[in-house]
Amino acid sequence: MTVPRDDSAVDSDLPRPKLAWAFLLDVDGTLVDIGPTPRGVQVPSSSRAVIDALFAATGGAVALVTGRALSDFYYLYPRCKIPLSGQHGVEWRNVDGLGKEVCARIERLDPAREVLTMGVSGRPGLLLEDKGFTIALHYRLVPGLSAFSHRLMRSAQKAVGEEFVVQRGKSVIELKPAAVNKGQAVLRLMSLTPFSGRRPVFVGDDVTDEDAFCAVNQLGGVSIKIGRGRTRARWRLHNTSELLRWLTTAE
Repeated sequence: MTVPRDDSAVDSDLPRPKLAWAFLLDVDGTLVDIGPTPRGVQVPSSSRAVIDALFAATGGAVALVTGRALSDFYYLYPRCKIPLSGQHGVEWRNVDGLGKEVCARIERLDPAREVLTMGVSGRPGLLLEDKGFTIALHYRLVPGLSAFSHRLMRSAQKAVGEEFVVQRGKSVIELKPAAVNKGQAVLRLMSLTPFSGRRPVFVGDDVTDEDAFCAVNQLGGVSIKIGRGRTRARWRLHNTSELLRWLTTAE
């Protein structure tokens, strides 16, 4: 496994995007700034216009790969027609608009739900987000409870066993199926029409995106991290605005 590189080691010669490529994009922190709560954000209409135009120009070779549940897109990205991978690859909506799940074992998380529900009780500001196949604990509003949140999620993981793993993020700690990650989501998408045979691009901002960066690197693609921090991505952009400007230069 390649050692993550720091800011100074990331290349600056980001190539101009091609319409012949496949574009796989994270959402929070990538297409939209991270909000105080998951429901506190929406992809701006100006950003949706850029993504929708790219989707049309590439013949549909654009997908969103996110840790969010696909049900969030009813308010996050109204009338979204783009293929989606949700909950780190558990949920799918393909190019035909049909949805399915890779693993459907919601009830297996019940012991963790009990641990987490009891743990957050009486601690205002901690937000427990049950997405069905994954559970996230957000502590952005109470950063002083970071260590407690991590301990609590580790206890929840012990309650359900090795079938689930703990996934760190930006001011969030999550429990997800061990069998899936964003890297596998990228590889699955790249095996489907119209993505197959194209050079893949993946853009993300968080440690949850590192598996996807590795997958794209293995395919000889373009991996881009938004913002600072150690990463396996080969290129970097500073923020969402830079990403949108870069995407509009596709030829």
